[in-house]
Amino acid sequence: MADDLRPPPEAHDIDPTLPGVDYSERVSVTGIHAAVLREKIEPREGMEPMPIWLWLAVSLLIGWGGWYLGTFSGGYRADNFDERIGSAIAGGAVAGTAAGGTAAKEDPAAAFAKLGKRQFTANCQSCHQATGLGQAGVYPPLAGSEYVLGNKKRVIAIVLKGLQGPFKVKGNTYNNVMQSWEPVLDDKKIAAILTYVRNEWGNKAEPITPEEVAAVRAEFASRKVAWTEADLLAIPENATINVAPATNATPPAAAPSAPTPAAPAPPVPAPKAPSPAAIAPQAPADRPYT
Repeated sequence: MADDLRPPPEAHDIDPTLPGVDYSERVSVTGIHAAVLREKIEPREGMEPMPIWLWLAVSLLIGWGGWYLGTFSGGYRADNFDERIGSAIAGGAVAGTAAGGTAAKEDPAAAFAKLGKRQFTANCQSCHQATGLGQAGVYPPLAGSEYVLGNKKRVIAIVLKGLQGPFKVKGNTYNNVMQSWEPVLDDKKIAAILTYVRNEWGNKAEPITPEEVAAVRAEFASRKVAWTEADLLAIPENATINVAPATNATPPAAAPSAPTPAAPAPPVPAPKAPSPAAIAPQAPADRPYT
């Protein structure tokens, strides 16, 4: 191998004046490193620019993240998605009533309206907004909605089972999904929310009672999927809600019956007069003397 790397000596490389030098053993350094020079340069860390496609992908991802947070943030409120807040406030009102506080003097209708507003803020405001106008193309408005102001059974059924698109509200089409609140909210909270919604932002409609919500819940208990527009419109506009009579009503007191007359006492026989023999003095009996 050494012979292969040793180039032939050139005439001008040999200096005959140098004694004791074996020019036949000379090795070319250039020939030794020729194989190394043929290799590619090792990669190094430099200042190469980022590819344009990667810039575009990162920009789109950041823009989408900002839009998503702005749309579904719920106003960036820490308590916006905590369903326990309404229950805690309601529990405090009950405790204040039991303690004889100011809550005991609050009008029941006003308390019901406050409960509806609290529950709407905690559960519905993030989508339908505090103005009731919803979000264009995403969530339908509640102000002036034909479903909100229409038949009671329809709007209660929507809240209980949810709604999936496409469906139209005020002439605009929405293709979104509303969740079912049946397993989350009880009859009183759903009735309070709907009563608040039907009488806010210029809406004027009859209030909804917890008994009506309970009746609709029982009627559609077997349904396990969200409503579609076709199924919802199949409920007649003039459909009525058959509210079951209250079972805990106090029965009316029975009328007092007339007193039963007492049986006459049996006659007492008159005492008999003693015979003369019975009252005659008796002679003392003779007794032996001792």
